[in-house]
Amino acid sequence: MKKFISLAAAALILAAFTACGHDGGSSQDDSPSLPKPAATTAETEAATTAAARTEPAETTTAAETTEAAESSTEAADYDFQALAMRYYGSRSNHIPEFIDVEQQDDGTVSIHLYDLFDGHTATCDWYYIDPNTAKGTDILGRDIDLNFKEAEMWSPEVEQRSKLSDNGSFCGISYICYMPGGMEYSQTNVALREMFLQSGALDEFGFISEVPEKNYASTSMGTELYLIIPRDPEAHVVVTQYDMDSDRELGRIYSSYNGSPFLLRCNYSDISSDVRITVTDNEGVHQTFSPYISLMDGKPAADCASVTVFELVPPEPFRQDQ
Repeated sequence: MKKFISLAAAALILAAFTACGHDGGSSQDDSPSLPKPAATTAETEAATTAAARTEPAETTTAAETTEAAESSTEAADYDFQALAMRYYGSRSNHIPEFIDVEQQDDGTVSIHLYDLFDGHTATCDWYYIDPNTAKGTDILGRDIDLNFKEAEMWSPEVEQRSKLSDNGSFCGISYICYMPGGMEYSQTNVALREMFLQSGALDEFGFISEVPEKNYASTSMGTELYLIIPRDPEAHVVVTQYDMDSDRELGRIYSSYNGSPFLLRCNYSDISSDVRITVTDNEGVHQTFSPYISLMDGKPAADCASVTVFELVPPEPFRQDQ
C-alpha cells in the first residue's frame, strides 16, 4: 500500500512539473519543486484545522489546570492529622500516639493511626481519604467523613469533682476491688457489678455501673481495680505501662480524648506500681502519679500530693468485723 501511495505521489509531482513548462530531458541543475498553489492550499487548510482544534483544547487545559490548582489549595487547607485525631478520638476515647499522613499515587491520602507498645506497632486504624472532600473509608471499608463533628461521648455528672477543686487536687482515685486476671470487663458483667455493690462503689459513685468499655484500661497482669477521676472534664489522660522486671516503659494502654472517669486494672505486685498516669488539663498543666496499696496500712494511695484518695465504705451487710 505504501508503495502504491509513493508511486501516485510521484505521478502527481511529474504532471505538475510538466504543466509548468519543464520536461524530463531538461539539463537544468535546479531540482524540481512541488506545485506551490496546491501545497499552500493544503497547508492552509491543515493549519486552519489545527488552529481550530488547538485553541479550544488549550483553553480547556488551562481551565482544568486552574481548577486542579484550586483543588490542591483546598486540599492543602485540611489538617488531616487534626481531623483524624478528632474523628477517631471522639469515637473511641483514644488518641493514638502517632498519626502519619501520606499522599498516594492515585491522588488519595492514607492516614495511619497507631501506637508503639513494647517495640511493636499497634495499629488503631487506617483511613483512605479523598484530599478534596476529606471523605473516604476506614480499614474495614466503612464510609467515613472527617468533616463530621465530634461524636457524643460519655460524660457523667461527677459530684466528687467539687471536692477535688476544694482540695486543690488535680485528680482523684478510689480502689474499687480485687479483679482476677481472667475476668473480662463489660457493663453487663454480673460478677463485677456485685463487686461494685459489696465494695460500696455503687453508693459512692452512682455512675460506675455505666462506665463504657472504651473508658477501661488494663495492664497485662494487673489485679487491682481503680476508678480514676480527673478534676478537669476536658483533661487528656495517658496511662503508660512499665515492666518492673526490666525497669522500662512498654507503652501506652490508655490515652483519653476527654477527662471522663475511667477504670484501671493494674499492679500485679504489691511492691511497686506498674503504671504511670499523666493527667494534663485544658491549660496544659500536668501531673504524673501511680496508684498502689500501701504496705504500711493496706490503704490505697498515690505518690503525688495533688491526688485525692476516695476511700470506700462497704454497705452494712458486707462490712467485715473489725
